Amino acid sequence: MSLRADFTLLETYAYKHEKPLDCPIFVFSGSEDSIVSHKDLVEWRTQTSEEFLLQLFPGDHFFLHDMRSLFFQTLWVLLLETKVI
Repeated sequence: MSLRADFTLLETYAYKHEKPLDCPIFVFSGSEDSIVSHKDLVEWRTQTSEEFLLQLFPGDHFFLHDMRSLFFQTLWVLLLETKVI
């Protein structure tokens, strides 16, 4: 998926309220992200009836470029702890 496709989705998406998911939701973001607000990240909590975790990594919206190893290590631990895998 390209960046252009991401922006197209962002511009055309219309939220439709539905029953919360019955699975955990893990939200990852850069602590200095100026594109997605902390408030928007926390709103994901309303989309699950299960565990919710907001994990901030050092960096901006593209934190994954510099934090790849730490991100995957964190994700792996979370998946094991929640028995998703």
